[in-house]
Amino acid sequence: MYNAISKLKHQKRSYSQRRDALNHWYCGYTGQQFLALAQPRLEALLADLFGYYLLQVGELGSVDLLGQSRIKQRVILDDSGRVHPQPHPLLPCEVDKLSIVTDSVDVVVLPHTLEIHDNAHQILREVDRILVPEGHVLVMGFNPYSLWGGTMWLQKSVGRLPWQGHFLSPGRVKDWLKLLGYEIEHMESYFYRPALRHPALMDKLMWLERWGARYWPILGGGYILVARKQVSTLTPIRPRWQVRRRLGSLGVAQSSMQRDHDSEES
Repeated sequence: MYNAISKLKHQKRSYSQRRDALNHWYCGYTGQQFLALAQPRLEALLADLFGYYLLQVGELGSVDLLGQSRIKQRVILDDSGRVHPQPHPLLPCEVDKLSIVTDSVDVVVLPHTLEIHDNAHQILREVDRILVPEGHVLVMGFNPYSLWGGTMWLQKSVGRLPWQGHFLSPGRVKDWLKLLGYEIEHMESYFYRPALRHPALMDKLMWLERWGARYWPILGGGYILVARKQVSTLTPIRPRWQVRRRLGSLGVAQSSMQRDHDSEES
């Protein structure tokens, strides 16, 4: 009964409330451990992507996720009234109704945005709309199939994020993106330890990061997925024609164009 009530309370939370709760979690010990592993990975991936405009949909507190990108025009978009100091311009807007021109953004970053919103499919459709052909989307997420994800099931009755988030496995996000016509270019995982509140014990388990990355790379608690927007174009096939001479009704030589297979009738 308590679990049902907690779930009901979570369902009534707005996206803004969930984002606030997630940002608060990232300020804690475990969140900082996550961020220490995720941020350099994301920065390295962004450093290899080029274009004119970079958009982050959903802020992650005051953390600068875009600082190492070579793209000069960077904007953070979120539909909250928070006043976190941001290193880049913050545009207030609903994350599932982006006030962005179609085919205008080169790279989009989604930091857990799909997991804490009720309409993840609509967000992806909007991202697909605003991305230029061959543009990239980077998805940060929590992996439910991991030691850290296992802690989620033990903590669900607590009713707090991120434990009450709609965790999406990397495979599920890949399937959604492939249905939209995207090519998955890269995926990497991190944080192979369980989520414990004992810093000393967490430090002792640091060896799991090395072993996990080597022996069970897909079971990290967090992941970053990079996908490229493919645009299929129709290539017209020119039919082969040949010129054939024939006599008209007045005995004048005329030229007519016929397909190859029609020429066999004469």
